[in-house]
Amino acid sequence: MEWTEIHDTLLCREVLLEESYKYRKGSNEKGKKWTEIAEALNKSEQVKFKVTQRGVWERMEQLQKKHLEKKKEEESASGIAVDDVTELETLINEIIDREKLAEESRDSEGAQRKIEAAKQTAEKMRKEAME
Repeated sequence: MEWTEIHDTLLCREVLLEESYKYRKGSNEKGKKWTEIAEALNKSEQVKFKVTQRGVWERMEQLQKKHLEKKKEEESASGIAVDDVTELETLINEIIDREKLAEESRDSEGAQRKIEAAKQTAEKMRKEAME
C-alpha cells in the first residue's frame, strides 16, 4: 500500500480516537489498540486501506520522526517563515504531546508506587525490630 496524506490524516485521527499512547510500549494493551486501529482503517470506506497492526505502528513512528526532524530543522534555521500548519501536522503534534503527558504520568505513578512500597517495607522492619 502507498501512503498518501489522506491516509496519514485518517491514521492520526484513529490514533487520537483509540488513544494507544496511554499504554506502555510493548504491552499487550498497546498491541490490541494498534490492531483495532488497523481494523478500523481497513473498514474505512472513504479511502482504501490494506494495513496490518505492524504497518500502522511503523507508519506512525515514521510520521512522528519526520515531524520532529522538520520541527528541529525549522527551529535551527533562523529567519525562515514557517508555512501554514496542515491538519496532518496538527494531529501529529497532538499525538506527540499526548504521548509525552501519558509517559510522564506513568513515570510519576511508578515513582509513587516505589515510595509506597519503601514505606511499607520500612514499617515492617520497624515492627519486627520492636518485637
